[in-house]
Amino acid sequence: MKAKEREEAQATFMNDEAEVIVATTAFGMGVDKPNVRFVFHHDISDSVDSYYQEMGRAGRDGEKALAILFYCPDDLNIRRFLASSGQVDAQEVEQVAAVVQEQDEPIKRRDLREQTGLSQAKVATALSRLEEVGVVEMLPTGEVVESEQPPEISEAAQEAIRAQDRYQHYLQSRLEMIRGYAEVRDCRRKYLLNYFGEKLEEPCGFCDNCKAGVVVEDGSKPFPLSSRVVHSS
Repeated sequence: MKAKEREEAQATFMNDEAEVIVATTAFGMGVDKPNVRFVFHHDISDSVDSYYQEMGRAGRDGEKALAILFYCPDDLNIRRFLASSGQVDAQEVEQVAAVVQEQDEPIKRRDLREQTGLSQAKVATALSRLEEVGVVEMLPTGEVVESEQPPEISEAAQEAIRAQDRYQHYLQSRLEMIRGYAEVRDCRRKYLLNYFGEKLEEPCGFCDNCKAGVVVEDGSKPFPLSSRVVHSS
């Protein structure tokens, strides 16, 4: 949608002139509307952190609200794909670093793409990794310059790849945690609070598992993978 159309749609919803709005999670994260009665997730979030924030848009006035996740294990495939997209190898990292080093003045990302022949995603990822290991600096203008005392490029490239691998493991662990939430056979609120380091001594009594009488000992009976399961919290 065009920016003006998005703004008009949001204003209509915020002013209670529209009862329901269909939007991306980016929209939802910015909504502070007290009387949202439900949040439905058509697809699973990328992490427990994101899901907790997104479902938290509902019931901010303290009144009863409903959060429902429509979940199928296959939905995680797109998340796994996105988590692994844009990865670069050491040669590509060195290639980007070399082009930056050759410049007498800051270089734009567009020019980096043209000179390296790499995609926008790969250039962005390589720059992020190089910035982390102190090879390049990102200016407020969005341009890139070489750091004042950059480390040796090949060594820095290897460290950049190791940093990338650590980040990928981090993303994968976040996905595993949200998968665990979707498939848990116990109180969902207890799972959420435990994730954030809080304890819930008694089941909440409101989530779908609590209402169905599901307990931890029933964990050997996972949801059928061929079905599309609806969870509520």
